[in-house]
Amino acid sequence: ETDPAGGFSEQFSGIATSLATDAPPADLAERLRLLGVSHLWLRGFEPQQRSTVDNLEGLLSAPTGGAATVWTVTDSPARAFLVGVDGSYLPIVDNVVPDGAADRTLWLAEEPGASWTASVDGRTLDVTSGPPSAEYDLQLIGFTLGADGGELELEPVTHDWRFGWHLLIGLGLIVLAAPSLGGAGGARRGAN
Repeated sequence: ETDPAGGFSEQFSGIATSLATDAPPADLAERLRLLGVSHLWLRGFEPQQRSTVDNLEGLLSAPTGGAATVWTVTDSPARAFLVGVDGSYLPIVDNVVPDGAADRTLWLAEEPGASWTASVDGRTLDVTSGPPSAEYDLQLIGFTLGADGGELELEPVTHDWRFGWHLLIGLGLIVLAAPSLGGAGGARRGAN
């Protein structure tokens, strides 16, 4: 994107700048994986820039014809994942969290201020935040998991008050529009 938006706009802007200046970080695939990005689509690159990205570990290229190329992050990116004490990355597949150590954290590729709830086998998890890896300055929302695994459910928090605001604003617009709706049938001033 030319001007990425959202919680990770700073990280995506940094990645875009590094690609445009032909200086991508050597760990680009790892950064994309932690952000939950599985594909990188670029067009208009010079052959030199394309070969630079082609030589990065963890990315597999597939020319799409024309001036575009798609790189796939090869190490199973996922929006929900665990990071082991040894730094190992374990994506959550099919919403199943395996049993493990008692001090585990489930990470979600969302900014810490995002409103999400997580539960494993109906047990609600406590929200935390921080970097999933000490190597990167990336803050994600996390959930204190514990040793027990099970079926994972992730849901955005609903905000019922937003519906009330939308209803109130809609009614206000109707009240403001009402005088102009019924006035077309009457006589106009200055008309003979």
